[in-house]
Amino acid sequence: MAVWSAVLTRDGRFHTSLKRVFDALEGRQRHWDFLLLGVEACPRGHREFELVNQVPRWISGAELTAMAETEDFQWVWGALLAYPPDCCRSSCLKQVRALCPPGAPDEESWGVRRNFEGTGAAFLILAADSSLTELVSADRDLIDCFSAHEPGAKLTL
Repeated sequence: MAVWSAVLTRDGRFHTSLKRVFDALEGRQRHWDFLLLGVEACPRGHREFELVNQVPRWISGAELTAMAETEDFQWVWGALLAYPPDCCRSSCLKQVRALCPPGAPDEESWGVRRNFEGTGAAFLILAADSSLTELVSADRDLIDCFSAHEPGAKLTL
């Protein structure tokens, strides 16, 4: 299976902007549930958003989108794996944990990225060290949609 990725170029901000990523996905993220792993995020002023730092955490794409629209806070580290809403969450988490044991946010995020193909996820949004945002998927159409909105995105195979 070929796995494609698109890496965003910096836009003057030093963190992953989920709002920017979601705009480039044209709202497709709303139709998925996300397993959050390796997260270190800094929500400001919205204590209820601290839940993203309590990983592993499942959250719907609609909830995640509403969060990003309310406050596009800093995602320092994070692996956001997208699964169909009808997936068996416990099985998905077990499969991911077999590949990527819990650890420090940076180690866990990169572990998920290195083992993406084995996670069973449809796509991955990777926030890495406040300087890299990457969309990873076997679905080239999703990557192309993303890249059409982000002409500076570096496409890799």
